[in-house]
Amino acid sequence: MKKNISIAILLVLLIIVYGLIYRATVRLQSKVVNLKTELETLIIEAENQEHLFLYLSRPDRIEKIARDKYKMKEPDDFMIIGIRNEE
Repeated sequence: MKKNISIAILLVLLIIVYGLIYRATVRLQSKVVNLKTELETLIIEAENQEHLFLYLSRPDRIEKIARDKYKMKEPDDFMIIGIRNEE
């Protein structure tokens, strides 16, 4: 009789432990799915940022902004002066 009660208690404890482990596993699987989705979103965003960077850094676009927004122009005349660095 005592042995049967011990076995019953042990089985109940094993079922509880199994339930806790199963619940933790389900939570972790859910987190993995969420993280994969977030990773895919970040990869797409990084690609969009790279395309935006390439667009914004085009020399013709930079030149247009320099001329229109900042009223810059090519210099009329310029000189190149060499500087010696004597150490």
